[in-house]
Amino acid sequence: MNKEIRLYLIELARIKRTVSYAKAMSQFGLNASNPTEVDYFANEIGEISEHEHLFKRPMLSSLVVHSSKNSIGFGFYRLAEKLGYDKKEVLSKQHFERQMQELCYEIWSDDKVYFQETGKKASSKAITNYSLYLNDEPQEGIGELPERKFDFSGYDIDWNQKYLSDLECGNIGEDLVLEYEKRVLIDNGFPELIERVRKVKDGNGFDILSVNFDGSPKYIEVKTTKGGSATPFQISLNEVKFSEMNATNYYLYRLYNLNMENKTADFFEYQGSVTDNFLLESIHFEAYKKK
Repeated sequence: MNKEIRLYLIELARIKRTVSYAKAMSQFGLNASNPTEVDYFANEIGEISEHEHLFKRPMLSSLVVHSSKNSIGFGFYRLAEKLGYDKKEVLSKQHFERQMQELCYEIWSDDKVYFQETGKKASSKAITNYSLYLNDEPQEGIGELPERKFDFSGYDIDWNQKYLSDLECGNIGEDLVLEYEKRVLIDNGFPELIERVRKVKDGNGFDILSVNFDGSPKYIEVKTTKGGSATPFQISLNEVKFSEMNATNYYLYRLYNLNMENKTADFFEYQGSVTDNFLLESIHFEAYKKK
């Protein structure tokens, strides 16, 4: 069993994070474009999960995902079936990897277990139970705006309830990003910088002021939905203009698949101005009287 890879996965569990195959493999000098090296790495993390199972601990290999869809490899389900959890087809439909991930987060947050298994004193414990899953592959986009169809039939909507629901969704998303940014700094050896991570007032053109490892500012706009990654979002002219004026330090975090009860979400990260990454369509206007 590869002890270095196991320790790496344990540290991920401590800070409640998953990692893509490509990023994890690069930590050990392996190339995710090389099928032989991918097979080697998959076997190594599988062996680690078999070891963990012997001691009645969850599968650490659940933390390594395919970044294109933030999904687990089918080899994970085959191994889970071999370990006696259930049939691989059943586990796949149940998204069994998410159960394992949560169990990993829970057990490795225990300082006693962490010390017994690593000999290290607690250092990188997660701040809260918030969880974000970074999808670090480019999102599929569109080449032109879809044709808008107009429906002039009336409908009933509780605008007050919609406002409250959208507000709660947005607040949870911002809290997720706030804690995620702090954990990233801690994980990479910059705990002294987390005091600089904070929410800002409305109207600033962004939501979260964070900091890069070199100390430079990181302006983060958070857009959150309970829907899928292709769900369009609304953004103000003020936010778009701020992104254009601060493109180098501007990031848009697109959170999707938000689970409001468990406070988990997937997300894409976009750096640069909004217009560099998205097509924009005007759906609201501010009207002035003509002469």
